Amino acid sequence: MRATPARASFMVFLAIVGTAITVSRPAASVGATVPLTKFLTATNGSDRVTWADRSRIDTNTTISDGSWSPDGSRVVFVNADGDIETVRFDDGGDTTTLVSHTIDAALKSRPIWFDNGAFIVWSEKLPGEAATLAYVPSLGGAPVTLDLPPGFDYTQPAATTSSHQLFMARRADDAGTPTGPSDIYQATWDVDSGPTVTPTLAVANATSPALEVGGVLLAWVRSDGSHTQIFTSTLNDLFEKQITADPVNHDNPVWSPDPINDSSAVGTIAFDEGTHVFIAADDGSQQAAPVSTTLSGLPAWQHHLISSVFRLSGADRYRTATAVSAFEWPEFLDVPVAQTVVLTRSDTFADALAGSALAAAKHGPLLLTASGSLNPFTKAEIIRLLPPATTVYLLGGTGAISAGVATAITGLGYHVIRLGGANRYATAALIADAITPHPSTVLAATGLNFPDALSAGAAAGAIDLRGGSATVVLTADGVLPADTKSYLDGLEGGANPPRITAIGGESVPAIAGYPATSAVVGSDRYETSRLVAKSLFLEIDAAELATGADWPDALAGGAVGGPLLLTQPAALPPSVAGEFDLGSGSIGQVLVIGGTGVVSDAPANTVGTLISGPDGYELATNPPCCTMAH
Repeated sequence: MRATPARASFMVFLAIVGTAITVSRPAASVGATVPLTKFLTATNGSDRVTWADRSRIDTNTTISDGSWSPDGSRVVFVNADGDIETVRFDDGGDTTTLVSHTIDAALKSRPIWFDNGAFIVWSEKLPGEAATLAYVPSLGGAPVTLDLPPGFDYTQPAATTSSHQLFMARRADDAGTPTGPSDIYQATWDVDSGPTVTPTLAVANATSPALEVGGVLLAWVRSDGSHTQIFTSTLNDLFEKQITADPVNHDNPVWSPDPINDSSAVGTIAFDEGTHVFIAADDGSQQAAPVSTTLSGLPAWQHHLISSVFRLSGADRYRTATAVSAFEWPEFLDVPVAQTVVLTRSDTFADALAGSALAAAKHGPLLLTASGSLNPFTKAEIIRLLPPATTVYLLGGTGAISAGVATAITGLGYHVIRLGGANRYATAALIADAITPHPSTVLAATGLNFPDALSAGAAAGAIDLRGGSATVVLTADGVLPADTKSYLDGLEGGANPPRITAIGGESVPAIAGYPATSAVVGSDRYETSRLVAKSLFLEIDAAELATGADWPDALAGGAVGGPLLLTQPAALPPSVAGEFDLGSGSIGQVLVIGGTGVVSDAPANTVGTLISGPDGYELATNPPCCTMAH
């Protein structure tokens, strides 16, 4: 997950409510002339999303202010109760509430997808207060109010689906009543940096901002003295162009996705004239005569992108691990070079469970070998990846990986660091120390079984890759081993003791004596993996899927740096399927780790269907083309 993938999308959780008649959307042919009716939709407070070709999604709720996810798989909207919900493009019964109106009395409006669909941003207003902006992960969670300069009314958020540029309309506010003219402000905002946003003026005396897909041009609305008209300009307010000039009021411009016309130099802007939706070319050539559509309400364009499901596998566990490594660290792409290799024994998980986190934190793959000899495929991958004098970590003592293996690696010109304690608990503590001496997060999972620790290792590694500090320790189910206790007690005595989170129910009693603790516990290993993804990943654009019935493939996949979800070999568990379904807005890529003998094509294809929009998904094995994105 270290370079930009062919496409990224977004993730949330599932609640299927009711039934509805739906109309499936046919795939669009990228690069060809595509009728606008395949893309343009509107929502108007009825119970449906309607396309300009008169097809529609019927739901069991009301839909206002609809906005499409980057891949076109989901619409986010406000219902009649004031809830923010999403619905899938091909199933009107597949709706999920992200923010309930019962949280507060704020009137919510204009939700949009932000940061590759990882977040939903909207405007909200409490009685007697100025309108402001708020956001929630599209995974679901607690909404957060943006920290914007006070004394102003903030509405109409806008963004491209992939950038960190956030636009908004701003007016002065007097005790909850907006006053004076509206201006458009913009801010570069990375959600990871927190809710503080410092906007700057983008366009004076303007409202209703809308960004074109490339993020270069801005559409907006301004009065020409008698009617409100659509204009465009660059983001620095240069090269202003008038798009409409007919004698009626225009509002709510939205830019078409590309390509939908014969020439990529001409895009299309949809907007409303009162309640009716019109379109016009963005070169200003249809100023006096915009084209009428069949739609009424707030216009929105459905995006069309292809999702990816990549199977990474080899003839055995050694070659599956090297396939993961080759995908993450390809020779021919401009991606960071691996900085290390973490090596563990292939026949038991005892010393390996914390290894995924170490590999991710140290920016290298996790590979496997037999205890007594260096596997030839593993050896070849180490040589391919690492220049001489680079460090190779060995997990476990000489009983786990022999002195002969260490000698063989040293003989290749590498520096060997062995992390091996008297038992699996001591080894995990040594691995944790090697990751960071001062973690802010410690994930505790039982060391007597592998599934929960694998999910924990992938999560800790992702936290480390994103600039955080997380480690994994092992418990003996509900008992806290002496080596783990010693490690945790040492951290508790520091200036900033970490938060300790139990992953799986078995480890909860073991950490109960520490002050800052929490737990992520599902009904089984599969639901626990889903809850780890939902709880510990703020945003998800890609994920790994591995069997929950064995450990080697999941261990190698967990070093990639994304959430690791577990599956049954022949079928995707319902709880995991729900995560991918609701997450279709942000998840654009899934790595299936292992061959069809461990994860059959059935769950792989189910995942592809769940995460994809109208253009579907590609399924490939060991593709040399691309790596996952953080």
